[in-house]
Amino acid sequence: MDNAVVGYMYKSKELRVVANDRLRFCYHIARAIMENNSVTVSGEELKALVKSNTNADEFVLETFREKFFQSSTH
Repeated sequence: MDNAVVGYMYKSKELRVVANDRLRFCYHIARAIMENNSVTVSGEELKALVKSNTNADEFVLETFREKFFQSSTH
């Protein structure tokens, strides 16, 4: 996600931005932030996106342990 923040800054300065990421969801977020000029997320949509999910399990922890993140990061 860090590259999306930096990429957005350069986009706001009307510079050309090329971004990529090892994780697919980060790539899609960066692409959406940098290529989108018209669609916005409402406050309600944003709250829904970041609210706690009581049904979440440990999929990421179990699937990506030591592949993308060190155990201390989890």
